[in-house]
Amino acid sequence: MLKNNKTNTNKHKLTYILLPLLVVLVIVGTIFITKPYVTGANEGTANETPTEKKNEIETNAKDSKSTDTEKLAKAEPLNLNLAVTMRLFRDDVAKVKIKNLKYASKITVSSSNKNVATIKKDGTITAKHCGKADLSMNLTYKNCEKTLTFKTIVRACSYRSKKGFVIYPDESNKITATSSTKDSEVTVESSNKNIADIKDGKIIAKKTGKALISATVKKESEESKIVFAVSVKKKPELIITQKLIDDWFNGSIIAGHSIGCGFQMYCNMQYKGYLGTARHLCKNCYGVYNDNKAVTSSSLHYTVNGKKAKLKDHVKALKAKKVFINYGLNDIGEGGAPRFINAYEPFLTELCRKNPKTTVYIISPTPIYDERGGLNNSNMREINKALKKYAKKHKHVEFIDMYTPLIDSTGKLRADLCSDHYCHLTFGGYKIYGDTLRAYAKESLT
Repeated sequence: MLKNNKTNTNKHKLTYILLPLLVVLVIVGTIFITKPYVTGANEGTANETPTEKKNEIETNAKDSKSTDTEKLAKAEPLNLNLAVTMRLFRDDVAKVKIKNLKYASKITVSSSNKNVATIKKDGTITAKHCGKADLSMNLTYKNCEKTLTFKTIVRACSYRSKKGFVIYPDESNKITATSSTKDSEVTVESSNKNIADIKDGKIIAKKTGKALISATVKKESEESKIVFAVSVKKKPELIITQKLIDDWFNGSIIAGHSIGCGFQMYCNMQYKGYLGTARHLCKNCYGVYNDNKAVTSSSLHYTVNGKKAKLKDHVKALKAKKVFINYGLNDIGEGGAPRFINAYEPFLTELCRKNPKTTVYIISPTPIYDERGGLNNSNMREINKALKKYAKKHKHVEFIDMYTPLIDSTGKLRADLCSDHYCHLTFGGYKIYGDTLRAYAKESLT
């Protein structure tokens, strides 16, 4: 009996211990069953609807796409454009040293005027004729698209040449760098400012030597450059020889009347090569009024290679680079100074129109020793003033004063230079005539 009572007592004690524990477990279980749970950033909630889940997926996709676009934008190549003036002489072959050309995945070149100059993919520029041409190199690199443009100016010079990008100390070349890359910074600088400095958009040559000119485009941590070499050299001194002066007249025409005929005889008496290969076209009594007439079998027009034609047509047929014209003496006798001027100017304009690549040199009418009627020195001075004014206004037209070197202190033809007490010249007069032309050539060469 005592034993059973003890057992019951132990059972009551166990009940008192387990019952509270069971209550705790029930409460905890209820919390886990009723409260939403989170298993991860990409999973959602236990009570999430299918529509909400779909919206979340679409949002995540958009965020991913936006990130990809930003990466592509960062990977987009930079852009750099550099334009620089380059001066060359006709027949120059100049190779510009451009850094890192060999790393370009693609190079294309072009010329705005292939008759003036061309460029190769290695930076070699060939100057063909006088004029202007934009020579462009388009360079493709992994992180940048670059365009280098040489704004080339070609002139004629018989004693100077350039083998690369050469600047003389008294020269300055314009330089401009730009970029189409948004929010980018572009700079231009020289590796040696004491030799070639960059100032006010120009390369300023200071002293002889070499320098690297670089244009840089930067955006955040990305940057790219165009770098080329510049040489500053002393300008070659001109050594003018007699042959150089004579060669200046090569391929030219010297047209005139009786004064021209006398000058042709004088030239034939000089050394071989005097005035180069200049061709004389002259006839007694010739002038503008003759040339303006219709060409017929009996007209006074010049005949070249068996063909009679007007001067403008001979110039075209002979492809003359220069034409020297001395008209006026006979024309004044036909109608006076105003009429001659009114006829001569349209004559010159038409000649230039038909021969746009030819330079026209107006030789002023020579002075008179014994004035006769309208053939007087006052008219000559009036004509020369008008012709000089015309030359200043028109491209490819120059004026050579042949009047002043032949006059005396009174303004008429020197007596010792007149062969007939009228208007024609002596041997000494033609020597001055030739020396004046040669002095003009020398000045043109410098």
